[in-house]
Amino acid sequence: AGLLQYDGDLHVPSHYLVEPPTIDHTMGEYLAAEGMSCFAISETQKFGHVTFFWNGNRS
Repeated sequence: AGLLQYDGDLHVPSHYLVEPPTIDHTMGEYLAAEGMSCFAISETQKFGHVTFFWNGNRS
């Protein structure tokens, strides 16, 4: 059991107290709608983390 679900794909933990937040409008979507370009850079090992969080916790 845990406070939050940390991994929705693997369902870890299987029992938790608070539903994961739904992020409807990400910063990238907002900036793109305003006509601004986005640039994110990371080490190769952190690419998945950067893109996952930048895209509102979506792969």
